[in-house]
Amino acid sequence: MAEKYLLECVDISKSFGPTKAVVHVDLAIPRGTICGLIGENGSGKSTLCNIVTGILKPDSGAMTLKGEPFAPGCLLDSKSRGISILLQETGTINGMSVAENIFLGKESQFSRWGCVNRKRMNAEAQRVIDEMGLEVSAEARIDKLSFENRKLVEVIRAMCDNPELLIVDETTTALSQYGREKIYSIIQRMKEEGRSVIFITHDLNELMSVCDCATVLRDGHCIDTVYKQDFSEDRIRQCMIGRDLTGSYYRGDAPGELPADETVVLDARGVSLGRSVRRVSLQLKRGEILGIGGLTDCGMHTLAQLLFGALTPDEGEVVHCQTGAKITSPKQAIDLGMAYIPKDRDQASVFPASSIRDNVTVAATDRLG
Repeated sequence: MAEKYLLECVDISKSFGPTKAVVHVDLAIPRGTICGLIGENGSGKSTLCNIVTGILKPDSGAMTLKGEPFAPGCLLDSKSRGISILLQETGTINGMSVAENIFLGKESQFSRWGCVNRKRMNAEAQRVIDEMGLEVSAEARIDKLSFENRKLVEVIRAMCDNPELLIVDETTTALSQYGREKIYSIIQRMKEEGRSVIFITHDLNELMSVCDCATVLRDGHCIDTVYKQDFSEDRIRQCMIGRDLTGSYYRGDAPGELPADETVVLDARGVSLGRSVRRVSLQLKRGEILGIGGLTDCGMHTLAQLLFGALTPDEGEVVHCQTGAKITSPKQAIDLGMAYIPKDRDQASVFPASSIRDNVTVAATDRLG
């Protein structure tokens, strides 16, 4: 008879110096199950999954996979045993084609006499891309794709390994509903085929909709495993933070809510850029939260960059109403009290090679000299 659990982790611990990231955690993943893994930042979710995939080695504890001892030495080792992971961070390599990213490390299956048959590789990549319903060319350079399509290429790459266990580590966080639905359909199909998924998310509604059970981590400890019939936001949240959430989210001395009024603070007038944004006009009023939404590639992210001066419109203008200044650059926008948080944090938000201090202060270096 087949073993009940695909993966079992017993008494797993991992520390980084004085920081105890994972503390005596037990985790069992049944076959044909979507298991949620949830907790606040720093609770140990990603560390535990990095141990399962061989990226990190545990300080203590043991694992079994398909009933046999399992101690992967690296990511390739766990992949060869049927485990794939989708990370939150970008996992594709710029300068390479979509097909080359999909079959990275597996070029030998298209090689003869030491040469890669790129025509065969592109054809096979296009087949699996079309099968997933993604409108992308296998020959396109990966860095020409949108952030969402690059993430979906990573999904295709993971599924080409035909994994028995797929780990989705906050991959859906920055995706549109279209991208999320693609991932949901894949993990549902895996469940139906008797394979398993570890699904990490901070979105409680998503967790309760997608998962069959949820294991809650807090400060590196496994607090509880809640099953679908017992799902409730209050119970899961209480496990995450260790107390009932009552009262205000804000400090008692925080200023009260500012009432909205009719004073316009930012005015976009007939802004256009290529085929992405066409004659868009909007006004942001004082004390107002203005939402901009739409489907993938609808132009909303381009519009945000236009409002911040990171892109120059073909026509139209963005005006800072208090000063009457036309926004033409990010520096000017910052000087006028504006800030911008981009969707693709790896490519457009941080300098990975620089320190935290330098990243935090980069926009204020002229005031820190």
